[in-house]
Amino acid sequence: MDARIELTLPARTDFFYLVRLHVAAVASRIDMTLEDVEDLHLAAEELCMSLLSLSPSAPDRLAVEIAWDPTVIAITCRLIGEADLGRPTGAWTNEGFPELLSTRILDALVDEHGVTMDGDQPTTWLRKRRERPLPGP
Repeated sequence: MDARIELTLPARTDFFYLVRLHVAAVASRIDMTLEDVEDLHLAAEELCMSLLSLSPSAPDRLAVEIAWDPTVIAITCRLIGEADLGRPTGAWTNEGFPELLSTRILDALVDEHGVTMDGDQPTTWLRKRRERPLPGP
């Protein structure tokens, strides 16, 4: 990826507008369509919400990385909480994740998405490709 933005915000849904704002800025930078920008708004919010809903404890913060090149935007989300501060938390499990509504929503909005484990904590991710070529000089 050519560039990236890293955000750390309170792990609360009322702060997701910050993620949407940055996603829209990046999408417009690589000349995505308005429909793609709207899809990314919904997908980024769903990605963050699904991660929060699967947490075994109330996380303190959410770390979001938005990376891009001229053809694709990739977003990753991870929780920052007590485990990152040296305090023990319960282990997370992705049991049931494929059956969640979030998976179906993301299937409809982006090209790829998933969840990986970083130690005992989940990281959710997505990728959306730009469908049309960049305009010439």
